[in-house]
Amino acid sequence: MNLNRAKQIFVDLAKELPEPGKGRPQKSGPITESLLIRGGMVLHGEIANKYFEALEEMSDIVTADETWNKDAVDELLANRVRAVEEVSTDQRQQVIRAQADELVVQLSKSPETWEIDLSVYGMHPDCAGLKFGKIAFLIEKVESSQTIPGFIDAAADNRTLFARTSVEAIDQKSAIDRAAEIVDRHLDVLNAICVQYFPSRTRLSRSTFQAKQLSIMRTRNTTQTEAAARFHGENLSILLSRPDYDKLVSQRGGSAVSALLLTQNSFATRVIAGYEIAGTACVEQRPQLSFLLLAIALESVVLGKDTKSEITYQLSARIAHLLTSDVPSRRTVVKTVNDLYDLRSKIVHTGKDEVAETELRILRHICLETLLALATLPAFVDMETAEDLDQWFNDRMLGATEPPTNKGDGSG
Repeated sequence: MNLNRAKQIFVDLAKELPEPGKGRPQKSGPITESLLIRGGMVLHGEIANKYFEALEEMSDIVTADETWNKDAVDELLANRVRAVEEVSTDQRQQVIRAQADELVVQLSKSPETWEIDLSVYGMHPDCAGLKFGKIAFLIEKVESSQTIPGFIDAAADNRTLFARTSVEAIDQKSAIDRAAEIVDRHLDVLNAICVQYFPSRTRLSRSTFQAKQLSIMRTRNTTQTEAAARFHGENLSILLSRPDYDKLVSQRGGSAVSALLLTQNSFATRVIAGYEIAGTACVEQRPQLSFLLLAIALESVVLGKDTKSEITYQLSARIAHLLTSDVPSRRTVVKTVNDLYDLRSKIVHTGKDEVAETELRILRHICLETLLALATLPAFVDMETAEDLDQWFNDRMLGATEPPTNKGDGSG
């Protein structure tokens, strides 16, 4: 962590602070300028913008090792700025030095190891004991502190499935946020691996509302004078059982994807990002948004940052070389992807919201097969960088003949 730069960011911002009671709007009216309110401190206009810019730059420095989150940095910076803002101009220089030193002290603190358990919905309790990537599933009884008639009995002990992960973090809030990111990533990946049709009935999430919609419904027919109100619960998912988990994960590269989740390199990051986006697409209820997310997943994993002109040609050609090994099959894949991307363009540029189930199913198949290939084929097992993957695609375009092998070897 570049502590000197973080300190200088604070000092530069503190020197720009207006005198106490100054720098506030002279007249009231519509809110057209930036506004920052932190613990009684109010910054307006340009100085508020400078605070946000300072926060962004400092967050980039401090959160790089993921032991701090942006909220913790914001609180630290705001406390230091407020201490300066409250004193008179003639005291500013001394206070700025003291607060800058305190900022460095706080940023120099060593993170602690936190073990975080976060609830998981959409999985059967018999999945307790499973491990996937950086998380382990466990079951605990939790007494409810709330009651909703017909849904939650406050006196009952409820078995809750948790995902456990360990993180290094500077405080509890940063630890929980970091753990939530990890768990969400893993659940998104599992949603992609365990999907069977759209929208998926496998909906793993940290919130019960992703798996079940709760609402109050009032109904009345022509013979009734008053509407009858009742609680309504709609299951959006079916519980993913241990046997189903074992079969789906073993047939779809589960062990390879789990290993990628534990791997710290740019190739693994790129493939897992594709799985995450695809997992979000799998549980999206609206077909047109699901279609767009699948297209984005394909682009992110196949093209990465190497996106130049003729994006559709690049994408279709790369997918063809990845999934097939003969020219006729590649022609078919290229045409299919081109047709699907015509639909993608219509959704983005004309607002088209009608997507046929067949089109969605084909794009889903291509997307998930592409991800499976990158996660499991021998050609990619030893890859460590996203640049290696781009070079592999470039070599295929230049005529290299090494075909994919063991396609679909997803033993988990």
